Amino acid sequence: MKIKAKISKIGNFNAMNVPCSNLEFGQLRDGASIEVKDEVADKMLAMGIVEKVNTKNKKAKKGD
Repeated sequence: MKIKAKISKIGNFNAMNVPCSNLEFGQLRDGASIEVKDEVADKMLAMGIVEKVNTKNKKAKKGD
């Protein structure tokens, strides 16, 4: 699942308090969207420090 941090809330946490890796946490603090496992994303969503990023799937156009 792709997630992005809520910048105002993630400042209250450090890498030891969240269920993702230190590298992923650093990327979230910088404002990047990251791909994590669903279990990790669900825990972080429940903590209220991230939001889910909706990705649009592009359909291939069929050329006649």
